[in-house]
Amino acid sequence: MSNPDPVVLGSGNFSTTFLKVENDQKFVLKKLKPKHRDNPKVIRLFENEELFIFDHPGLPNEIRYFEDYGDHFLVKPFVDGHSLEDLKKKLTAPQLRTILLELIDLLLFLEKEEIVHCDLKPSNILIDDDGKVNLLDFGLAQRIGDPKINFTLFSLGFSAPELILNRRQIIDQRTDIFSFGMLMYYLIEGKLPYTDSNPSHFTNLQITYPIPKGSKIQKDIWPIISKCLAKYQFEFPPNRYKDLELDKRLWDGMNQRYNNFSELKEDLQKLEEKAFKSKRFRF
Repeated sequence: MSNPDPVVLGSGNFSTTFLKVENDQKFVLKKLKPKHRDNPKVIRLFENEELFIFDHPGLPNEIRYFEDYGDHFLVKPFVDGHSLEDLKKKLTAPQLRTILLELIDLLLFLEKEEIVHCDLKPSNILIDDDGKVNLLDFGLAQRIGDPKINFTLFSLGFSAPELILNRRQIIDQRTDIFSFGMLMYYLIEGKLPYTDSNPSHFTNLQITYPIPKGSKIQKDIWPIISKCLAKYQFEFPPNRYKDLELDKRLWDGMNQRYNNFSELKEDLQKLEEKAFKSKRFRF
């Protein structure tokens, strides 16, 4: 029997992801889009992802990067399941609580390894058919103090100010804690705290504006979310500061967040399941 043609699983800004089957074995093939095949910055994301392979459940354990006739590919094992983006409207409060705590356990492992994921968002979190949480896509990841990506690239809506401003030399686990807080906000509230059709305006909101309290977020969990999302309130546009002045202000904002995922997990475990439920709107 011949092997079937690849099936498109998804398409992003830089690449298309396929499900490929060969000799009854399923795997994921990620191909750089033709318009980016000669872009060294985008190619660097593929090369970077291959550096993060783990012997730990829920994290990538096998990734191979290769180039073929000018096209760039990543090959990964296939994990059957659904992304958190696809499941977000179907989750019960107990399910959401369990998923968030399992995700924290994965992030605790990365924290001990001094690795920051730098791209926490619903589409990069997969719940497999056994209900286990898998964290995917380490293209933007870095070891603390050793950034391999030296250009500005981030996920709009979920990234911390220090990542948006490309101050990667000060990034640590608190950068992922910010994204985790935004993830909680999004999953409970059903939307991000702010958005704008103009990416520059959106980015400015994300860097400089306070996080508004969501109308659907329970009062017990809001202090936890808001602490994750702490950031410096700039007096002037960030581009008016010299590097060291900017880093100091960003660091001040980071210091207001949880110091580590252990502290965050401890607070989340104290909450009852109902705290993870979206409040009903009342007229």
